[in-house]
Amino acid sequence: MTSKPEEKWISVKVRYANQVKKFKFNVHFNIRRVREEVVRAFNLRPPFDNYQLYWLKNGTQIPLSDLNKSLLEYGIPDGATLLLVHVHVVG
Repeated sequence: MTSKPEEKWISVKVRYANQVKKFKFNVHFNIRRVREEVVRAFNLRPPFDNYQLYWLKNGTQIPLSDLNKSLLEYGIPDGATLLLVHVHVVG
């Protein structure tokens, strides 16, 4: 019998520019998936690599740069605020 990870959902707010939207994410979602859902919800255009997520923790911006890490692995709690920032990717 295989047991899958517990389905635990958290509510987070995401700020982009002067907009704030509320989301519910499974704590096992990785940052890549969260970023893609957030970019779509704000009606922004891919590529997704043009956007970076930060966790606003006690007034500090913590970059969520490991896209394979989950919300749980980053320790992001229910009610957290994330910040979506457009970054210029030089290619």
